[in-house]
Amino acid sequence: MVGPHSMGIQDVRREALSRILMNSLGLPYKYRGRDPAAGLDPAGFVWYVFGQLNQTVPDDEDEQQVFGTRFPAHQFREGDFLKARHGLATGDLLFFKGKSRRTGSIVTRPMIFLGDDQAVFPSASENRVVRQNIRPIIRSLAFVQRVLRP
Repeated sequence: MVGPHSMGIQDVRREALSRILMNSLGLPYKYRGRDPAAGLDPAGFVWYVFGQLNQTVPDDEDEQQVFGTRFPAHQFREGDFLKARHGLATGDLLFFKGKSRRTGSIVTRPMIFLGDDQAVFPSASENRVVRQNIRPIIRSLAFVQRVLRP
């Protein structure tokens, strides 16, 4: 029997993912890093986090951009504002447009949506995994990939 406080498997996985993300705060950043002790870059972080849930996700940024189900940015924002009922779910990969400090080209880097307008990612400028409010940068949201399996 399903009671009022029971959670579905997807809710359990999202709760576990939230704990993994929070426990990852402060891990070191490392360009092309795939080891949480030595450091992770954004693609390596996504690969590592989902691996903790026994879910295979590519460790390559280009492959992550086509893995799962893509949703266009306009579904989640209106101009500079996050929609009040945006529909983002914990574990969604948020790809933001930015400029590479290394090459100067336009790149997209994944962040993992935590909830409450917060995302977690390895920051090169802070040299560690951080949590960030996405409202100030929502205009640069390129697209969302939903990758969490039930």
